[in-house]
Amino acid sequence: MAASTEITSVWKQNFLHQFEAFDSCLCHFQIISFDTEFPGFLRNTPRLVSENILYDNLKYNVDNLKIIQLGITLSDEIGKIGGTWEFNFSDFDEKTDAHNPSSISFLKDNGLNLNEIKENGIPIVEFSKKFIQVLRSHQEVQWITFHGNYDLAYLFKLVTRMSMPNSASEFARVSGEIFGAIYDVKYIARHCHKFLDREIGLEKMSKILKIERHGGAHHAGSDSLLTSELFHKLITCFDLVISEHEGYLFGMSCRFMRKLMGRPVIRYCQPMVVGRCPVIRYGQPIVVGRRPVVRYCQPIEVHPHPIYNFAPPAVHVPPVVSANHYYVYRK
Repeated sequence: MAASTEITSVWKQNFLHQFEAFDSCLCHFQIISFDTEFPGFLRNTPRLVSENILYDNLKYNVDNLKIIQLGITLSDEIGKIGGTWEFNFSDFDEKTDAHNPSSISFLKDNGLNLNEIKENGIPIVEFSKKFIQVLRSHQEVQWITFHGNYDLAYLFKLVTRMSMPNSASEFARVSGEIFGAIYDVKYIARHCHKFLDREIGLEKMSKILKIERHGGAHHAGSDSLLTSELFHKLITCFDLVISEHEGYLFGMSCRFMRKLMGRPVIRYCQPMVVGRCPVIRYGQPIVVGRRPVVRYCQPIEVHPHPIYNFAPPAVHVPPVVSANHYYVYRK
């Protein structure tokens, strides 16, 4: 199993260049291991609480906090690493934004320079636009995380730029439609005889499996690379039917499943006339504010989730969101 251990830090200065490299690499390395760093928890969740409380706390925390880093490692089916990128985001301001002070101190002690990240990082809205374009082009990817309920929630927020769904089951349903195949290394490890029914962290598991860390702990790039290497090591060393573990996150009972139904036809909507008529979208009237819009709709073949096909409007129009779908926010 060949591996590239270089971790590329991505800032606003090199963002476009590195995103092109990331997009190109994804053509050949379609397994995406990811990790996030964020400013702690406003609500701490005790052990052994109900899943409803766990998800309510997750929703509250993610809705009210801002992501600081996203680490992404790309690999192929035999475990070859294509590259690792650590995206730094400029939106979090320690002086004005909600955070947990002890978590911020912990991140600083582990080498994160929050002042540099704020000054030279990438605006989240800029990243989101590019990221969703890449996801449109690469629909057959797999997503790998480690104890990934918060990591996936922040990724969901990056892609949709919306609040978290109201329930864990809705979060699982919509995330499955958006991202497709999702695997959690910590969940998978519990079904390996070496870790049977044990709760074990990323660092300890890597030591047991004799995998060397590259980069600093609690940096999103290093953690995503280690997650990728652990995932492939588990597959190689243990007799696993990996499809049995698809869609399960450690600590959550809802399964995050791909939508395997036929590819629906939805409609690309071109803004036309502003007037006193309802918005016509997918053949259904939806009233938006006081000045609705009439749109001409032409059927096109699309990805199973409409998030990938909502074309940018020619003029500024607020995002239209139905009760059952989440669309990418566009300025």
